Amino acid sequence: MAPSAPPSTPPGPPPQTEALRRLAELRGRQPRPSAYELAILVSDILREFIEARFAFPIRFQTTREFLDLAARRPELSPEQRDILARFLGACDLVKFAGQPATESEQTAFLDTAEHFIRGC
Repeated sequence: MAPSAPPSTPPGPPPQTEALRRLAELRGRQPRPSAYELAILVSDILREFIEARFAFPIRFQTTREFLDLAARRPELSPEQRDILARFLGACDLVKFAGQPATESEQTAFLDTAEHFIRGC
């Protein structure tokens, strides 16, 4: 039996490096995006990171579909799933329900995404 080839790594920087770079760029953007735009951008960055890091098909799923999938997979701990549920739920309220977000809530979007990525 021939030895199996090592798994190939996608070209480019590791997913966390790229996601953290994009978050830092978003933090420094002036003028700051609206709460609506920020919720879209930050949740997209985190969704793309999760898809690249864990091979979850998250980018084109609803939050509920993703959380249902994540609950059946061992790659994310219950604590990580809870963080994602709260984060994506808050972003969804701004994106889909038109709920306003204060400056501190917008900063929390960025902080939560960064903390999650660094924790992986």
